[in-house]
Amino acid sequence: MSYLGRSVDAISNVEKLDNITFNGGATYALTKSSAAFTPAGKNNILISVSGVVQQGNFSVSGSNIVFDSAVAGTETCDFIMHYGTGLITTPADDTVSTAKIQNDAVTKDKTNLITDSNGASVEAKGSSGYQGAVRYNCENNSHYTELKSAAHGSYSGNLSFTLPSSTGTNGQFLQTNGSGVLSFADAGGGGLEFITKNTISSSTNTIEFTGLNSTNGGSFRVIYNRLQTDTSGGVNLRFQVGDSSNYRTESAGQGVYHASHSYNQLDSSSGSYPGNEWERSTSFRFCDSIGNNTSGEIGGYLDFWGLADSSTNKWVTFGFAHKRAAGGFYVKTGGGWINTDAAMTKLKFTTSSGNYTGGEFIIYRYKES
Repeated sequence: MSYLGRSVDAISNVEKLDNITFNGGATYALTKSSAAFTPAGKNNILISVSGVVQQGNFSVSGSNIVFDSAVAGTETCDFIMHYGTGLITTPADDTVSTAKIQNDAVTKDKTNLITDSNGASVEAKGSSGYQGAVRYNCENNSHYTELKSAAHGSYSGNLSFTLPSSTGTNGQFLQTNGSGVLSFADAGGGGLEFITKNTISSSTNTIEFTGLNSTNGGSFRVIYNRLQTDTSGGVNLRFQVGDSSNYRTESAGQGVYHASHSYNQLDSSSGSYPGNEWERSTSFRFCDSIGNNTSGEIGGYLDFWGLADSSTNKWVTFGFAHKRAAGGFYVKTGGGWINTDAAMTKLKFTTSSGNYTGGEFIIYRYKES
């Protein structure tokens, strides 16, 4: 039967300590099962000496009890009891509550998270409309990255993801196999990949593109927009092959390049140019005369196929619109091939006379997958 006024389980912890052997001193060590014991305070200690319960005539210091006066060696310690949770090595079951643990008191040294057959070692629970989330702070704890669960209504079952075993390579993306196993893979889908852009902000005779190698792939698109010159110069194109420091010399009659293109002068007539229209003494010219400054300009594209391939000829398709200085508007398209199996590493656009004064060149790579 419980005592009236307080049930027996209201005392959170009761410890019987080892008896003291007095030696004529005032300070004695408190132990439990021969291990040092630190009491919560002097009022938590009940000690009987030679049949007399002591009260108010001692204090505690750490794991020591200090009597107000020396205790003769002839005295006998009958018992020492400690009431309350105390500062003990192993607390009694169900005696430590959340309120007893200070904020930020639990560090990585105090945790040992283990996943086993019972489930995951960490669970971020949600509550009252808030999905479970984990935050990763910066080194100053002033910013964070948060990973959050989807909302309840979005689920049709539980999800589990397995991370890759490597970091992948530059430009790869994270993909799933449909069963939650993640891995890094090369981006697919083909299309155009931006390489570089050259905006003409001052007069120049030459625009050059390098790096047409097997690393970037061998098929490119060059877009040119609103090209203008300070004379009536045309647009010339030259190639550099392999490691050579010189550009190729393209001459008429050698069969180096074959092209034909059609035109449509929107305000008057239409027709077609014969083959070999692009052959010139040193370079390919695909527009004879742009015009002087804003009185004439040209815009279009050039597609090059297999420039970095050293085992086959190179193919070119093109199209451009030409606002003529003399009036009229031409739209021209065509194609052809470059009669060489050497890999080409550079493209150079020059004018047949004068300088470029405006416009831009942009180069893209055709991605193969």
